[in-house]
This record gives sequence, structure tokens and C-alpha cells, in this order.
Amino acid sequence: MAHSWSAEIIEEFGGDDGFFKFLKFCTVFSKELGKTVPFVPTAAQVRLARLLLGNNRVVILKARQIGASTIVRAFFTWRTLVAREPHVSGIMSYTHESSQFLHGLDKGFVEGLPAALARKLDNSTARTIKLRDTGASLRAFTSGMKGGGTRSFAMGSLHLSEFAHFEGQDEVLSNAVSTVGDTGTLVIETTANGPGDKYQELVLGAPNNGWALFFSPWFEHPAYTKSTRFGLSNVAPMTQEEKIVQKRWGLTKDQMYWRRSMMHSLGAYKFCQEYPATPLEAFVSSSKTWLQPSDLEGLEVVKGAGRELWTIPPLEMEDHEVVLGVDVASGVGQDYTALTAVSVETGQPLFHWHCNEESPGRFSERLLAWCEEWNVRSILIESNSHGAVVLSRIRDLGIDKRLLWTDAETGRDWTTNKFTKMRLLEELRTKLQNGAIGRMVEPLYLELQQMRADGSSPRAPKGKHDDLVIATGLAYVALLSVPCAPPNRAHGRMGDWIKSQRVSKILSGRRLPWATREI
Repeated sequence: MAHSWSAEIIEEFGGDDGFFKFLKFCTVFSKELGKTVPFVPTAAQVRLARLLLGNNRVVILKARQIGASTIVRAFFTWRTLVAREPHVSGIMSYTHESSQFLHGLDKGFVEGLPAALARKLDNSTARTIKLRDTGASLRAFTSGMKGGGTRSFAMGSLHLSEFAHFEGQDEVLSNAVSTVGDTGTLVIETTANGPGDKYQELVLGAPNNGWALFFSPWFEHPAYTKSTRFGLSNVAPMTQEEKIVQKRWGLTKDQMYWRRSMMHSLGAYKFCQEYPATPLEAFVSSSKTWLQPSDLEGLEVVKGAGRELWTIPPLEMEDHEVVLGVDVASGVGQDYTALTAVSVETGQPLFHWHCNEESPGRFSERLLAWCEEWNVRSILIESNSHGAVVLSRIRDLGIDKRLLWTDAETGRDWTTNKFTKMRLLEELRTKLQNGAIGRMVEPLYLELQQMRADGSSPRAPKGKHDDLVIATGLAYVALLSVPCAPPNRAHGRMGDWIKSQRVSKILSGRRLPWATREI
């Protein structure tokens, strides 16, 4: 018989351990058995439950059919049942059908409780479950509703399902954060939908962005296996690439055969998105992107944030001769001025700098300071627009003109157009495809991953940037002009311009407004 929960029952189920006690009374529908059965969480679901209990901002990157949404809905239902006040908990999904399916899980958890725990409901509709005694409720919305449908409600918790498929992700997320406030719970749960969106930004930014990330690779789930047929009639043995994957993750042949079967059915792109082995793999390139997944395979991706990005300890910079690629912007908060330093000896990118708030004139001084500190062999500066200001400025200051890259045939500075842009991009892509680049900072990796192959010239998607890509491509073009065998270091150093009074006047006698060695 339905009744109100006593203070003793709420106390019993209210703590963190209370959620796991509640789960023992939950039931779910089993497609395999065709009936309702007790809900027995998997190891991955238990791990997710503990993350939900300890964080109010959780972003979930999942493989298909791992039951992430089920445990999230159980968590939200439990929070509603133990609330002492009219707590509002929302579920918003990509489509009406998906929203109603998830809301149906809520109903199943509430209605499936044993008689001793049954609750009286008030105003229960297709979109709302409301408890009569406390007024706490579970509400369902779809992302297609105006403002995501949540603007009129102040909620204690909100679950955004299939967020990667939402239109206007930034606006939906902004509304969601406002809806739950600083202390409310916000959970994002979805499969990936390609690179370059807000969801990827949240996943790869965690935990530094304040979000706790839950990720479960496909091979963690026992259902993703299939009796192996490798080497049997009409079935090729495992390829070298498959053997590498198997060894890397310690997989069985049955798991590898399931992987191959699914790749044949879905295609490599779709498989990696829906059944990723790593968070980075989930945001694979697609047929619309400039690079293919194999082009970025095997890279060591180094975390980094801020203006200065290193792949080596800064103090090791003096051990390398470097070439610099420079893409200059206006410094008024739009596109970024970007610089990449590549080692002449190893061909590896060592350092990047990017900023959209520094004027070309001030950047010229920064560039001169780097040139004084490092063993620079060649500098390729894009001369378009603001780059011409930097070139003119450093020439006026007396830089050794032999260090500035010019076209071997015409003697002119580099001008980027659709033809020369393809040249620098192809030089960079060749290095990636040949495996010549082994380590890369994450911001550059993400820019490369997002580059679209639209029209005659690859470009960044709308609202994104490719400045680090351009600077890095320019550095590799500059590298072509430097002999493979490093010359005497005395000749590789900057010329007499370093000692000139004009440069010394700028670089001495006052404190520089930047720290060239700090990461």
C-alpha cells in the first residue's frame, strides 16, 4: 500500500550507502529474458555510481549499451525519493522518444518498489512523476524545446542525455548550469559525435575544468565478445595492427574478433565513436575531416594549457637547434598569434606559444627575446597582414636576415594563399603519416583532429581555430631549408644583431613583461 516515507526510512536510504541499498530494490526490463528482473549493477555501473555520489558535475563518455543511463536514472530517482523538500530533478534528451524511454526507467524504479517502500504519487503524467508527500518530482524534456525546455524551472539536478547530438550545445549547457545553480547536480551522458564540439571540450578538459569524467572502454564489458574465427575458412588471420591493439589492452581473441565484426558492420569511424578504447579515440576524424584516424595514430599526446606549451622540459631547449614557424594575428581577442619551435636534429615540435591578446609590435619583442635565448636556425613568418608588421619590426631592429626564410627562387617572404596553405599542410601531414612526429601537445592535436576537408583548402570548423596547425606547418617548411647535418653551432647561433645596441636597448634596462622559461 502506497504511503509516505517516514523520517526513519529516509534516514536509512539517505546516505551514500543508502543509494546502494536502494539499488537492491530496483528492477529493470531484460530484453533477453523478456521480463522484469532485479537490477544488478555491473562493475562499471558501480564505479559510475560512486563518481555520481562524490561530484555535482559529471561528464560521461560511454560505449553503446553499457547501462550508463540506467544507473544515472536510478541515481536521480533515488535523490528524488529521499528528498525532504520539493526537489525537482530533470532529464533532457535529444529526441522525445529517448526522453520518454529514460523517463520510463524512472517510473519503473518508483512503481517497482516493494509495498513497504511504495510512495503515493500526485500529478503523474507522461512528463512528470510527483510525490504527494514531499512534492519532489522527476520531469522529462527534449533538447528541441525552446531553451531546452528548462528555463522555467529551478532544478536541484539535471541529466543531459545524448548531449553530443544537441544543437546549440553552448546555449543548452549555459541554461542547464543556470537551472541547477552552483550546488545542483548536472550530469552529461552521451556517445561522441565527432570532433570539435562542446562535449569534446568538456571531456578532454576534465578535471581541470571542474567536471569529473567517467569513461569506460568497450573491452571492459563482458558482452562485447564473439567466438573467434580468425584463420578459419574465408576469415583472415589477425593483422599486425590488430595484434598491436590486442597487446596494448591485453585483449582475448574473442574480443578482437568481436571488434573486427563490428568494424565491418559500422566502419572504422563509427566504431571508434561508439565503442572507444580511449577518450581521444572517441573523437575520431570522419570522412569530412582532413586527417584520417591512422594519421594521428601512435602519437604521444602531452597535456598542456595556457600560452606556452612544451613537449620537453624548458631547460632542455638549449640542447636543440630549432626552426620557428610564426602565424601572426591582430591581438584583439579574435584569431591567435601562434609560434611553433621544431628541433632541427629530431624534427619534433618542442614548444608552442599562442595568444590572441598581444599586439604584433609587442610580439616582435617577444620573438627577439626567444631568438636571443635559443639556437635558432631559420624563422618562417607568414607575411600576410599583421605578419608584415612583425617582419618589418624585427628587420628594423637588425635581425640577421639570413635567419628569415625567403623563397629560394624569388627571394620573397612567405604569403599564405590557397596554394601555399596546401603546401604547408601537406608537409605537416606527410610528417604525421610517415611517423616522423612522435609527441604532440593536446591543443595542436585537437586542432588537427578538427580540421575539415571542405573545398580546395582544409580549414577549422566554424568557431574553432587552426593557428597552431598553420604555425607548425610553417615550421616544417622552414625545416626543409636547413641542411640535415647540423652545422657548427657557432654558425647556428643568432648573428651579430643580438649584440647590437638597438636590440640591447629594448631587451635590457627594464623588466620584460613575460617569463620565457616558465611553463
